[in-house]
Formats: sequence, C-alpha cells, structure tokens
Amino acid sequence: MRYGEGAFTHTGFTSDISATGLFLVTSHLLPVGTRLHVEVAADGERLLFFEGLVARQKLVAPELRQVIRAGMGLRLLTPLEVLGELVPQVRDHEAAHLVVTFESAEKLRESYERELKRGGLFIWSDTAQVANSVMKLELDFAFAGRKVTAQARVVHTMPEQQGRYGVALMFLDGSSVAAGVEAALTITR
Repeated sequence: MRYGEGAFTHTGFTSDISATGLFLVTSHLLPVGTRLHVEVAADGERLLFFEGLVARQKLVAPELRQVIRAGMGLRLLTPLEVLGELVPQVRDHEAAHLVVTFESAEKLRESYERELKRGGLFIWSDTAQVANSVMKLELDFAFAGRKVTAQARVVHTMPEQQGRYGVALMFLDGSSVAAGVEAALTITR
C-alpha cells in the first residue's frame, strides 16, 4: 500500500481492517489528526483509494519491531464527510445531539485518562443510536464554565435492561477535543 498527505510518498501495509478504519503498519508516523490519501492493492490488479485521519499512533522500540508492529490507526472518512466539504447542507445535518456534563475537574481528568485521550467516549442515551452515524456531541465542562462541541461517529450501541442504551463514540477530530479538555483543566489549576 502507498499513502501520503497529498501524493503517495510513503509505503506500508495494512492490518486490522474494519468498516471504519485500518491499522497502517509503518515506521513513518504522522501526527494524530493528519489527513491521508491511501492506495491499497486489493488483489494485485484492483486499486482502492481512501481518505482518512490519523486517529492514533503506536510507537515501538526498534529492537521490538520483529515482535510488535509499529504504525498508525487510521479512521476512514465516509463519502458523506467528504461530500460535506463541498456541500455545507450535508455537513450541517446531524442525526442526533447529545450533551455530556462534567461537574468536576476530577471527573473530567478520570474520563480523559480512561477514554477521551484515546479519541472516544462511552455514554448512556435514552434512544438507540445508529452504528456508523455521525452525531453532534456537546461536552459541558460545568466546573469551568466552558463547552466543547464535537462530531463523533457511533461505533457501537448496546441496550440496557432499564431502557437506556450504551453508546461507544469515536471523535472525528480527537485533537480538538483534547485541546478543549486541556484548556478546561488549565483553568482549574
């Protein structure tokens, strides 16, 4: 496979491919949030092209690379996201809007260490959310008087016995969420 920010300037290979992303095995790591063009040879003849964002990095010491793969997790952009760059009405249409409130800096720090810094969040919702849909999520840092609005993709929804739904979300731009969290926590220091 070949990849790059514009032209295909680097090579690597893929592993752990899913409907929404892939792991790009490479020693050339790019910053989280970097947008990439990816070319994958499907069967030796067909070429598939994708666009995606670097969602995570996996650093591995050189002496361990024979055992553990270094590389980047890439979240594939959906056609709707790409089309939304050309047609604002498509981009501005959200299927759902949820608010998550953090009452204290300590609760925010716990959530940040557990999941936010990894680019996602698990929440409870009164309604079922459709897998792979994109929703608007408002993070309300009530203790600091700040809010961050982000788009997130629904990775998984599971019903609970009390009629609620557990929803696993992955942010479309995890770096801006992390910056908002850090700003809110800086205010309380």
